[in-house]
Amino acid sequence: AARGLDAEAIARRAGIDPGALGAEARVARDALNRLWGLAVEATGDPAFGLEVPRHTSQTTFHALGYAVLASVTLKEALERMIRYRRLIGDVLRLELIDAGDRYRFVIDVSADPGVPHQAVDAIASTCVRQARLLHGSRPCEPLAVGFARPAPADLEPYRRVFRTTPRFEQDANALEYARADLEDPLPTGNAELARGNDEVLVRYLARLEESRVAARVQQALLD
Repeated sequence: AARGLDAEAIARRAGIDPGALGAEARVARDALNRLWGLAVEATGDPAFGLEVPRHTSQTTFHALGYAVLASVTLKEALERMIRYRRLIGDVLRLELIDAGDRYRFVIDVSADPGVPHQAVDAIASTCVRQARLLHGSRPCEPLAVGFARPAPADLEPYRRVFRTTPRFEQDANALEYARADLEDPLPTGNAELARGNDEVLVRYLARLEESRVAARVQQALLD
């Protein structure tokens, strides 16, 4: 929509009803994968996923956005993302690896080979933007950015967003940060508020699991 395109028409072509989208709406993975493809086709921009952070806010990811904002350290914020990753996507797997003087945050979507690389771009760029916001006036940039896929024809959009040149054809999609950047206290940290939002997230994921069980039972009965 920001590019002057008919976003609702594109969503419907992907099999998504724009009118049904709400705070707790879930979109089928196949439909979402189609949406990425149609968005790239409509814009002619294979780096389209990098624009996602510009159109997100703390409420985009339900209470997780607020829990991340109130996290005492960036390490704690990333650990929350790992704990509640199902809120972002069912096939998403996240891992934070202690690598001595740095931490490696791995974004794994290999459970669904159909996930387009734009989705990975969106997650990685959103994480980098969030880290900058949480650190406030203090600089916080990734030491390295790596992607498992082949390099795109144009690297400039990636350099602009990540402020470094990502490496491609790596063993994993990963962001690397200095240990101090992840462990130093954040200016927005508030442990009590973070725990309160954790409780909201636990209740939301419980409701989500109930709906998933109901859907599986319905499908079994139909079969």
